[in-house]
Amino acid sequence: MFWVFCNSCFIKPSQGKKKRQFFMTSCCHILCDNCTQLDAKTCKKCASPCMIVQCNNQMPEEIKEVFIDVSDTIPKLIKVLDFQEKNRSKLMAYYRNNVEKYKTAKVYVSELEQKLHTAKQKYEACKVALNKQQSNIEVLIKKYQWYKEKCGNLEASSRTPSSLNLNTSRNIANQHFTPTSAKQSVFSMSAPRTPSNNHRPIHTNRFLTPESIVSSYRSSNSSGSLTGSSKATLAGFTPPSDSFQLLSLFNKNKM
Repeated sequence: MFWVFCNSCFIKPSQGKKKRQFFMTSCCHILCDNCTQLDAKTCKKCASPCMIVQCNNQMPEEIKEVFIDVSDTIPKLIKVLDFQEKNRSKLMAYYRNNVEKYKTAKVYVSELEQKLHTAKQKYEACKVALNKQQSNIEVLIKKYQWYKEKCGNLEASSRTPSSLNLNTSRNIANQHFTPTSAKQSVFSMSAPRTPSNNHRPIHTNRFLTPESIVSSYRSSNSSGSLTGSSKATLAGFTPPSDSFQLLSLFNKNKM
């Protein structure tokens, strides 16, 4: 051990003819037997209070460890350092992996937040459009109710004039088709007559219905207004059986 020497006189164990003894203080100074005293309470090198132990095989184990040959301990230390380094590398890889996962998750969360913001905007736009459509539907419903009421009023008002027109046409038919005029218009083919001052030509309505003609004809027969001369003009004539034949005869006579 070439590195062992007295820290006071710098003599080595292999130097000199006399074999020297060396001591070690509790302040980690190595001193030879010439530079130290066993009963000394302080270190000769640093003058600090210390304890002195002779360097031999009887010294404590913790002191022996500083004098061992490192060439034997270096392979063990390398093995220990390699094991510790591998475990340290595994731990660092785990931490780096967690950091990468955190960064990836952070980007993913940022994208989700952006999508959520876009979805909220679309939701608000759809909500506004839905409210607008709802308002339009309410307006259309009100218009529908208004038109429905108008149509109901028009339908009710259209029924009354039709009945009035029907009654008016019937009154005109009754006025124009007296029993005498009915007989003259229907039976003029068998007994034509020349109009005189007393008998003016009758202007009939082109829009008379068969029912009005038949009713006029029946009223004339039921009233017994046919005179003997009129009965004579009806000789050999058979009255029409239904209203349609009567209407055809009336139209033919009019032409």
